[in-house]
Amino acid sequence: MGGMVLLSIAELAAITAANADYPSARTDPLDALYGVSSMAVGAGLIMLGTAAIRTGRWTGWRRYVPLLLGLWVFVPMTPALFASFVLGRLTIGGWMALFGLLGYALLRGGG
Repeated sequence: MGGMVLLSIAELAAITAANADYPSARTDPLDALYGVSSMAVGAGLIMLGTAAIRTGRWTGWRRYVPLLLGLWVFVPMTPALFASFVLGRLTIGGWMALFGLLGYALLRGGG
């Protein structure tokens, strides 16, 4: 949850730097904040996903969604962010789609 709070702060701070040159002294801290918060979210989701699988409370495909979300941060999202702007944005979009899938799993009760 702490990673998501940091990520929210990064998003809000990015609004204030929308017209800043990139890269610049104004955007460098944002890059660091995005990196740290994304890694924290990924690590937290991997721990949550491992717990979801071990407890067996969720069944079927739903039990793997939190783990997949966490792994997505490290493979393929982080490498894609270093590859190109478009590929990075596409993998972030895929991550958001997986969050939608998590929402669907939660609505379905996970059973």
